[in-house]
Amino acid sequence: MDNYFKSEKHLENVKKAGILGNKKIKELTDKRKYNYYLKPTLCKQCNGVLNYEKRHNNFCNSSCAAIYNNKNRDISFVTEEFRQKHRDIAIENNKKKYGNDYISLYDNSKFCPICNKELTYNQKISKNIYCSNLCRSKNVSDETNDKIRKKQLEHVKNGTHTGWLTRNIISYPEKFFITILENNNLNYKHNFVVNKKDLGLNDVSNYFLDFYFIDKKIDLEIDGKQHNYSERKEKDKIRDDLLKKIGIKVYRIKWKNPINDKNKEYIKDEINNFLQYYNNN
Repeated sequence: MDNYFKSEKHLENVKKAGILGNKKIKELTDKRKYNYYLKPTLCKQCNGVLNYEKRHNNFCNSSCAAIYNNKNRDISFVTEEFRQKHRDIAIENNKKKYGNDYISLYDNSKFCPICNKELTYNQKISKNIYCSNLCRSKNVSDETNDKIRKKQLEHVKNGTHTGWLTRNIISYPEKFFITILENNNLNYKHNFVVNKKDLGLNDVSNYFLDFYFIDKKIDLEIDGKQHNYSERKEKDKIRDDLLKKIGIKVYRIKWKNPINDKNKEYIKDEINNFLQYYNNN
């Protein structure tokens, strides 16, 4: 026994045990995630699905928490006298912080030309004209927007703009299906990049395949609501036809959030249908 402890054999067995242990932990975590997303916790304010890591929370973010709590808070004690008192305190504190210019800026009312909302003090200091980017964009004509778009397309075409090479954002539906695919031991590439030039297009940007199964040459796409628009449907058809020409089969699943029994049953059927399709190809 003494010869075994810290021997080469002992260290090798410890390493193997660690690998097996980590694998088992991952399997159990994936199983818990799968079960959680079948009946997830919903945000009290927006009714959105909370990520697995936030499953014990009541809200998906601090904004929803603030909106919910303020909505249910008794503010009958906030009189005009109370507001004026705290307004005066804020003016004095900001006068000390920003100097004598504060009062003149505070009293110099400026309003957004689009929504007529008064600008904040910081916006006045920054010499902003609009209260938000949304109002700023509303003041830009369609002709100007069209010129900007054409200019950007020219940059992509002549190579001065390299196009979109990566897509790091993972949506909730994609996270859900990552768990499903891993639980079924399917090998895939997430956000697999296909250059449009390789498809015969005069374009340096890329298509991103949600889940690409290299051995089967299957592209699994999880479609959100934006894919229901006619313009998007046309673009999807062009994309799918181009991929089919190079031998990639496209399988699309329309996403429905499994927040009720009907949607859960739908998602379950879609998963089973895809697994059957995968095994038959």
